[in-house]
Amino acid sequence: SEMGMFVHSHVICSAGKSVILQFSLETNNPPLTVTAEVRHARPGVGMGLRFVNLLPDETARIRQFVEKRSHALSDDRVKILIINELPFVRTMYRSNIVLLGHEVREAGNGEEALKSIREDLPTLVLLDPFVKAIDGFELLKTLRADETTKDLKVVVLTGGAVTPDLYQKVSPYQVLDIVSKLTTPPKKLAEKINGYLGI
Repeated sequence: SEMGMFVHSHVICSAGKSVILQFSLETNNPPLTVTAEVRHARPGVGMGLRFVNLLPDETARIRQFVEKRSHALSDDRVKILIINELPFVRTMYRSNIVLLGHEVREAGNGEEALKSIREDLPTLVLLDPFVKAIDGFELLKTLRADETTKDLKVVVLTGGAVTPDLYQKVSPYQVLDIVSKLTTPPKKLAEKINGYLGI
């Protein structure tokens, strides 16, 4: 995405290092040379990189390219749906998850989420249980009652502590995990995503 990219490479730089990348988006256009920070490193696989100080025209070129490619490849990519009322929270998690090479979608409440899920089934849902319109608990109940979504992978991502009450409310709905933002910042959650997916 315009935020960063995953580079498959056997040569790995440690997290926090800066690297200079040169790559071509289209054969008819000049290559881009950009600076990026290593956010995730997986030995023998590659690195998740976040672009640093992109110029507006560079951002626009990358966004346009990604939109074209994602449309063509959307059926094959892992799709993550983030459900949270706060745009800046969704952006924080999105910016780390896209570095894994996954497609990320967003919903600001349970109603938007249900519509998105029914239009295009995601691979994994990150659900704030206290969203409005349809709250997370009602959304889980609806998903599990539908044959199409009854096995959908869901991780509950709460802004507070993981309390016994919260655990009791979501446990009937077979979620993969219950995670607190207090102890699992965006980068740490992104590191757990592929584990949830078994890849």
